[in-house]
Amino acid sequence: MCSLWKKTLRNYPATLWFATLLVLLILALGWARWVKTGYIFSLQNILSGIIPALIPGLSVEVAFYLYEKKTFEEKMQAINLLKKQLEILGSWTKYEEGGYHRYDMARTADSKLREWGNPFYNIFNPDVHTVLGQTLLLPGTAKLGPKINEYLARLNQEIRSFNNTLEEIRRFKFSSDAYKNIVLHLKLNVPEHVEARQWLKKLKKPQELKPKEKIFAKKLTEMYAHLHFYHISDELDKRLFYWHKKTYEAVLKKEKWLLGQEAREDC
Repeated sequence: MCSLWKKTLRNYPATLWFATLLVLLILALGWARWVKTGYIFSLQNILSGIIPALIPGLSVEVAFYLYEKKTFEEKMQAINLLKKQLEILGSWTKYEEGGYHRYDMARTADSKLREWGNPFYNIFNPDVHTVLGQTLLLPGTAKLGPKINEYLARLNQEIRSFNNTLEEIRRFKFSSDAYKNIVLHLKLNVPEHVEARQWLKKLKKPQELKPKEKIFAKKLTEMYAHLHFYHISDELDKRLFYWHKKTYEAVLKKEKWLLGQEAREDC
């Protein structure tokens, strides 16, 4: 019940204030009519004091209510869409695990050589970039407050930076000869196809990387490591993980505040 009252107070303030003023006005008009008729109580005297204020007053109050209801629904629509997209993005940033910690970079890069060093390994651009851009255009987003809008703008900037770096990695991968990329791919990964395994056996030292292949795979691994540990990073660096976390938690806090479940609003 307390939560319902807080939700109403926070999202329908004009309606509540006008309803209070309308009640006071009706009481004042009723009192004036009563005094004018010599303090005679009758249904006619009461109605003649109330009706002049009741009909136009209710019209204005309904208009206030419909406007505030529409505003509340727009905010909740923006919040629901943002939450879904930010939850998807959280799987990219390792939100639950605190991001990509810089002290894990060297160990991870070594263990990921066969995966990240493979020219055919691919990371897809976060599709949420477009959706977040569309969310910024929703009428309810602008009404969520300046902090959330600032966080969204910074988050979008980090996603663009991530995508630009990912595009640079792709250009580097495919700058090498396609045949060499295929050979490197087969050496780094035991192929499942029978013919590919037989072809690989014909090579001298089939699992051993040549110096140029090692350099290429190592550089590719370093680029992916930089993408994860510098562009996404963790809470210490104000990069993709940081702004995703700030935005997501601010949206959750705003939702609770609008629903009357949060005591304070600081977003």
